[in-house]
Amino acid sequence: MTAEEVGPGRHDDLSNRIKEHAAKGTCKHKQTADALCNSEELLKLITDNMSDMIKLTDLLGNNLYVSPSHFAILGHKPEDVLGRSTFNFVHPEDIENAFKIFSEAVVKKQPARVECRVKHAKGHYVWLETAGDFIRNDKGEVTAIVMTSRDISERKVFEEKLRKREEGYRLLAASVDSMYLVDSECRYLFLNEVHGRRLGLPLEDITGRRYSDVHSEEDSRDFAQKVKEVIETGKATYQEHWSERDGRYFLRTFSPAVEHRPSGEVTKIVIISKEITELKRLEDELKQHRDHLAQMVRERTVELQTTNEQLRQEIVERKRAEEKLLGSKQRFQDLVEQIYDWVWEVNPGGQYTYVSIRVKDMLGYEPGELLGKTPFDLMPAEEAQRVAALFQSLLSEHRSIIALENINLHKDGHWVYMETSGCPFYDTCGNLKGYRGTDRDITERKQAEEKIRALNKELYDSLQKLTEAKALEEEAKQAKSEFLANISHELTTPLSHIIGFSQVLLTKNFGYLNEKQQGYVETILNSGERLHDTLKNIVSFVRMDVSNPDMEWDNFLLKDIVDSSLSVFRKAATDRHLTLIRDLGTEAGRIIRADRGKLVQVFHNLLSNAVKFSREGGRIALSVRYRKSSEESGKDDFIEITVEDTGIGIREEDLPQLFRPFEQLEAPLTKQFAGVGIGLVLASKFIEAHGGAIRVESDYGMGSRFIFTIPVKAGHEK
Repeated sequence: MTAEEVGPGRHDDLSNRIKEHAAKGTCKHKQTADALCNSEELLKLITDNMSDMIKLTDLLGNNLYVSPSHFAILGHKPEDVLGRSTFNFVHPEDIENAFKIFSEAVVKKQPARVECRVKHAKGHYVWLETAGDFIRNDKGEVTAIVMTSRDISERKVFEEKLRKREEGYRLLAASVDSMYLVDSECRYLFLNEVHGRRLGLPLEDITGRRYSDVHSEEDSRDFAQKVKEVIETGKATYQEHWSERDGRYFLRTFSPAVEHRPSGEVTKIVIISKEITELKRLEDELKQHRDHLAQMVRERTVELQTTNEQLRQEIVERKRAEEKLLGSKQRFQDLVEQIYDWVWEVNPGGQYTYVSIRVKDMLGYEPGELLGKTPFDLMPAEEAQRVAALFQSLLSEHRSIIALENINLHKDGHWVYMETSGCPFYDTCGNLKGYRGTDRDITERKQAEEKIRALNKELYDSLQKLTEAKALEEEAKQAKSEFLANISHELTTPLSHIIGFSQVLLTKNFGYLNEKQQGYVETILNSGERLHDTLKNIVSFVRMDVSNPDMEWDNFLLKDIVDSSLSVFRKAATDRHLTLIRDLGTEAGRIIRADRGKLVQVFHNLLSNAVKFSREGGRIALSVRYRKSSEESGKDDFIEITVEDTGIGIREEDLPQLFRPFEQLEAPLTKQFAGVGIGLVLASKFIEAHGGAIRVESDYGMGSRFIFTIPVKAGHEK
């Protein structure tokens, strides 16, 4: 149908409508608008070449005129639709809304706009956006309606895809753990409801705020460091995090967002936080068992070296148990780092309508094999009955599924323990369409729990045996102590004679000694004194190992034992051309309360080592300083004593061995020095018994500094 076929009257109305619109222009263009309205050829040219569809209807919606573009958009020839109601072509689901808008516009005589689906000549439907207005005659009466329609199908398809995607993201975000998005300044750009509930704040109050506005300073500092790491490397990273807010452990995954700047710089970071409190508790429990077992094994290894084969076999069994515990810990760690959930969707009847690919890793099925089946089809009969009853209860109240543990059968027949979480979802009318959620494989955790219970029982049984063995060991240690006391007495007496008579011979009161004889006597004296010191250290060590050192407290000047100790080693230092430096000041003039004998032994051991390991021509410095304790610590003031030498020094990796009994450093420079390796152990024990501490600083090849402290009020009765 052409513009001429509409008829003069209808064409006049259309011309009047166009004139009416043109009149709204400026006065400058009024003459041009009138000319356009009066030109039927130009009017036909406009309507025939418009991409939008123009339609003229009466007040009942019957088509009076349609433009040629109707064929391009809907596939109908104009003559096929003239005289028919425009509502005959509207989609049944849209006709009610379209008719309502049309009727209200006719009654109110006001322009209107509607979006609806219109049937194409080939049978499918096309989304149209239609704007309608009224044509009036000279008397102002409405005579017809002019409608302009354009095809918006592509836009509607895009909007529907976007809606479904956003709905899917929202439901997925609601079913997983805490998830949020931040920028490079650690500002919240997005967070799901789980994270909002954890913070206890409405989502709108958090979005746009910095992470540090709602978290502690320490947590914010660690968080910012991880964000910076992801921005700089462009790679995901992980962090275990203790939340003071709710007292739980979480594993946070920091991942670069998909959106990048043109330069490739990361601008947004996605954080997913999974709770691992239970796993951390189990890990700590395993560590405690492991440490406890390791301590028992160490004690038994040292103390029961001479016991029977049965006890040694028990130590071997304890070591095996320790290896099992370490293996269990590693499995739990791997589970935390490699865990994968699979996502599913079921309808109200429980049948799967969507299954993600992860189900193959967990249960061995391809996703397509489970569509139309229910979760209960994958469970043993009794388990299926139990879980189905729970599901019906939740379904009746539209409640979420939260961490529901259940047993599933793998495709090959073995059992798999699952932890299921999910939430209901609805259509646009609020009708329940089903549930969406995730399943997590917790089989290893279940197996580990069984092993822990078994190990706990095994450890309890072992402890009972150890308690009985401990009594026998105490008797053996008492017998050993008495034996060593007798040996000490038997060895000390002849050593005293050897040392005493050697000293007498060196005084030459009983005759002159030639140079060779004097050298022999000095060798005897030095060897006797060394053996005496070694025996004294061994006896002290053994007695101290039996029980805590017995302290004989006394008040005396620190300067007295400093001077006496230096005098003992002055000759040995002179023989090796060593310079002894004494830096006491006024601090050494203080009266301290300590065990004189044990403190003297500490000085002798440290000075003996300094002389022994110093090169000829070096120096040994002994200094004493008074140190004030901080008010915050609430501890006593203390005396700090430093023994510094210019000897061979100690490697940094060898420092931990210094205070271990019977261990000596094996460096080539130290193999030539005698000793059994307990002098520093005794010094450390005696200093700790006074309430002090000892430490060592060393530059390998340059010398060492042994620094120990004694509290000023050490040994005071409380």
